[in-house]
Amino acid sequence: MVSPYRRVAKAVDEGVKNPPDKALELVRLRRIIKLVSKSGKILYIALGTTGDYLLIPRLFCTCKDFELNVVIRRTKGTCYHLIALELALRSNSFRELRVDDETLNDIMYEVLFSGKSVTLRKKMLSIT
Repeated sequence: MVSPYRRVAKAVDEGVKNPPDKALELVRLRRIIKLVSKSGKILYIALGTTGDYLLIPRLFCTCKDFELNVVIRRTKGTCYHLIALELALRSNSFRELRVDDETLNDIMYEVLFSGKSVTLRKKMLSIT
């Protein structure tokens, strides 16, 4: 059986052609965040209204829709967060935040284990 991850990049490309309204809204509101650490590590986050999601371009998202419908059920090729990330990258419509490595790790762990990053949201207040 073919891994569901092999289909994600193609599904993202297809999704960009006719993006869902939710993806367009994420880009319009600039809720895609590119975190760059001092050592050069890059992390992408989608800031949601109820949670935050770690994104790996054209490959992976930590949202439940991706987990359930892309990976487990295989009823979808991707989620709207990854389509929004691709749109944001292509149009340079994301917010970039430079942080130290420890802060980047804190944000990543908060998103993965709490579903939302308080640290990121505090940092965002300082640049908006």
